[in-house]
Amino acid sequence: MKTISLRLYIVGDSTFSRTALSNLENLAKRFSDYEFRLEVIDILENPDRATEEKVIATPTLVKHLPAPTCRVVGDLSATDAVVRALSLGTAEPHSDSSTGR
Repeated sequence: MKTISLRLYIVGDSTFSRTALSNLENLAKRFSDYEFRLEVIDILENPDRATEEKVIATPTLVKHLPAPTCRVVGDLSATDAVVRALSLGTAEPHSDSSTGR
C-alpha cells in the first residue's frame, strides 16, 4: 500500500474548512489503494505552523510524501486537479466488476 503524507491548513470550523476536509475524506475512500496520513492544522490555534510552511490562504493542502511536495489551495472540490496534484492517477473511481462500475 502506498502512503501519502498530507497536511491540511484550515481556519477554525469555517464552511470552507469543513468542505475541504469532507472532500479529502471522500477522495481517500475512492483511492483506497493508498494510506492517507493526514494532519489537520488550524492556523488560528497554530499560526507559527502556517508561517513555517508559508501558507497564505486557507484551506491549503500540502503533500509532503511521496516527493515532490505540492500544494492545493481551496476547498478541494476540483477533484481532477487534486488527483493530478497528489499523483493518484485518474480521478475515476476504481471499477467494481460485480456492478460494472
